[in-house]
Amino acid sequence: MRPDPFTYHQPKSLAEASSLVAELGDGAAFYAGGTELLLLMKMQLAEYRHLVNLKKIDGLKTIVVRHDRLIVGALATHHDIALSTAVSKHCPSLSRLCGEIANIRVRVAGTIGGNLCFAEPRADPPVLLAALDAVIRLVSAHASRVIPATEFFLGPFETARQPDEILTTIEIPLGTGTASVERMKQGNYSLATAAISRNDCHRVWIGYGGGAPKQLDGTGALLDRDNGCTGEEALFSAVAADIADLEIPSDIEAGEYYRRHLIAVAVKRALASLNGIQNPWAH
Repeated sequence: MRPDPFTYHQPKSLAEASSLVAELGDGAAFYAGGTELLLLMKMQLAEYRHLVNLKKIDGLKTIVVRHDRLIVGALATHHDIALSTAVSKHCPSLSRLCGEIANIRVRVAGTIGGNLCFAEPRADPPVLLAALDAVIRLVSAHASRVIPATEFFLGPFETARQPDEILTTIEIPLGTGTASVERMKQGNYSLATAAISRNDCHRVWIGYGGGAPKQLDGTGALLDRDNGCTGEEALFSAVAADIADLEIPSDIEAGEYYRRHLIAVAVKRALASLNGIQNPWAH
């Protein structure tokens, strides 16, 4: 299928792009990699009369270390991030994750900013960025603001970004400990994702295909008490308690109870990875 006709705009600055979308209203959308937006338009699930291309704006693909932060430009592709020496050195979990997303065609075209703004509930980067205490910088024609990744994702396909705001960078603090992420996949998509970071305490975040990433406070507290050496039975019980009231989707890909089990398995594997254990079933 083909999308309905649309006008293609190519602004040269953030202010121009933001002003265009504000002026054009609901019929306009920012365009970056287009891997998800164009698919929806081709399927007639979304209709935009104007696409405002961000690719001509300088500086949005840059990946740098500045002061105490790893700064990833929103138009950096998953492939760019996976190959970046700065990312592999300072945030290897993000490097690995971006190198495994979907397939090479998607990784070469899809951008990290587009992934976050689309807020597909099965997406994996939001879960890891929440665990990493990342912040997201948003810019409009009139203002800019920084929002924690933990507050950016509100629900399926819903974020805190205003229509005329452009996500410009993702900023990850350095020296905040280690992190790991594990995915339970069905084809190119994850049925469950778990990310754990550890500095002065353990922070456990999950993605489950039904909403914004969720922090498992009880599981994190248990890992703190056990110094990260929690056994499988206790770990699975803590995860089950943390997600007991969570509305887990049940669909053709997997039923609710199976997904609940996969969430616990993903957490176990993320913990094993964090502890440097090659075989997550070995202990």
